[in-house]
Amino acid sequence: ADQVTPCSLVAMGGPCVVDGQSRPELDNFHGCRIEMDGKDWPTAEHYFQACKYPHDEEMREAIRQASSGMASWSLGQSSSGESFRTDWEQVKVDVMYTANLAKFSQNDKLRQALISTQGSIAAQGGLFWKTWNEILLERIREELRDLGSRDELLLKQRVELMDAWRAAAGSGDEHEVTAVTTWAAKRMVPPSAPVGSVAQVQLEGLDVALHTWVGDGIFRLDKLRPEANSQPHYRSATGGHLYLGVRHGRAAWCIDEVFSPQEATGAAYLPLASDGPKDLPMGARSWSCFDGSRHVESRLMLQVA
Repeated sequence: ADQVTPCSLVAMGGPCVVDGQSRPELDNFHGCRIEMDGKDWPTAEHYFQACKYPHDEEMREAIRQASSGMASWSLGQSSSGESFRTDWEQVKVDVMYTANLAKFSQNDKLRQALISTQGSIAAQGGLFWKTWNEILLERIREELRDLGSRDELLLKQRVELMDAWRAAAGSGDEHEVTAVTTWAAKRMVPPSAPVGSVAQVQLEGLDVALHTWVGDGIFRLDKLRPEANSQPHYRSATGGHLYLGVRHGRAAWCIDEVFSPQEATGAAYLPLASDGPKDLPMGARSWSCFDGSRHVESRLMLQVA
């Protein structure tokens, strides 16, 4: 393997906090020696950034030789080149997991530093990387423990959380990725929608030129908030919402660009009888729809997409 001088053993991004203590060893910028792809890498961050360019050896080598984890990060921010992998958004958490698994499994001192901790790991950064760095480290910690001391339930849950991210990333839906990440920050998978809910519906009849957030009319179960007033909550890819709203005992199915389940009106709404069923109103119905100046009765169609 090629040799590279490891960076000094300091945290270059930000240490994690575990069990009330700051642990610089858990930082992705922490200097160490990792052997991957037949070469030595000075930090997990170096390897992570280089994986953005799997077929550009010159770029990978420049990143590998970067003077610090932060320098490697800077080099890796050029995402417009032809050599940048097109599926990066779908694989980046798995790549970070792979880099950290190598880091802690190949360096016994770092492995001991990780498995000596017990509590939740608190990383730094914005919602996305704070959450997934915490989860992948908690997963690796259990994977590297001896079998007798491993928390199998916690490990299973962390694997499930990463599986949920992978499925969301594969869908290409940014909102779904945000939803999975938001729940993962609480160490939870997104809650289930009410039993019997259809996965997506097609809306027809609403003025799309006026209500652009309707988009193509496809509304999918919202993974961030899949339920409203015991009924499914749907969201279009362009930010529209379909949900049951309830206010002062009055209930109505609402279609609007704002999710307000405590209200019983919207850009379009269908009032329900107080003692009647509250199920999603499939088929053609007469809804009260905003035409730009007032609400008028219009025929809208909801059907399974």
